[in-house]
Amino acid sequence: MTDSFMQNHQTSLDIQREEDEINWLGLGPDTEYTEDDEVALEDHLNRKAGIYPEDEENFPMETDLERIRLPIYWASYLANGVEDSLEDGEKETIQDVLDTANLSDHTCIDVLDDSNFELAPSWYPSLLAGDYCTYVFDKF
Repeated sequence: MTDSFMQNHQTSLDIQREEDEINWLGLGPDTEYTEDDEVALEDHLNRKAGIYPEDEENFPMETDLERIRLPIYWASYLANGVEDSLEDGEKETIQDVLDTANLSDHTCIDVLDDSNFELAPSWYPSLLAGDYCTYVFDKF
């Protein structure tokens, strides 16, 4: 099979899915459309595309997301506030690292699954080489 055949086949499947969704909404070819039906269809297609109008007023468009590579074994503390896995004095070290990186007023909102063994960052020499991953912080 050629790529163009597969593209045409995928396009026809996509069109069929859209028609099925429209028919599921009760907006078939024999139905008279009202303005409410058009609004419902537009809302449905927007939501399918990941556009939620109510989110525009709830979420600010500008965010202060910061990404930083830190030891992976800090994840439970930074993301969930669980101190069980920390060694003595490690909480203070974490806070010092966050202060040095100007992230003390940020909150960890995500930990990416991209861990690698690497050297400690040069901007904080007391950290040791080990498994590091990317932490995403947002300023609240």
